[in-house]
Amino acid sequence: MSLRQKAEADRLGAEVVRFARSMVGLSMSPTGLVVLCFAELGVSLADDLLALHRAGDQILGSDLLPADLIFRTGPHDVFHPGERRYGIGHVGIYTGDKTVIHASFWSGRVDETDIDEFFDAAYGHFRGTRRIIART
Repeated sequence: MSLRQKAEADRLGAEVVRFARSMVGLSMSPTGLVVLCFAELGVSLADDLLALHRAGDQILGSDLLPADLIFRTGPHDVFHPGERRYGIGHVGIYTGDKTVIHASFWSGRVDETDIDEFFDAAYGHFRGTRRIIART
């Protein structure tokens, strides 16, 4: 990837985060938030938690960049076909500032949460990260 392409990818990631922050306080579903934020850039994603969990490229959690998706367990986990051990229940957008923007199950509203709080004790089991905006 050239420096120009990387700069453009970084700009797009920052735009997703900026738009997600503009949604804080509004009521919507976790997947709806992700789909809407990427649709602002012209990126079409399925409004489905399992489809989002397979979208883009899998990355290591230690390699997170702004606009990467973070998945964890939740109160109503879903499972990929044939997989009953590792449920996925929630998705958020990493900001690059050690926070995650997500639509909270408890309040029903979009919130920006410290990444450690995103992985709370009750439903905070890490279930992967995905990169929608290619950066390599």
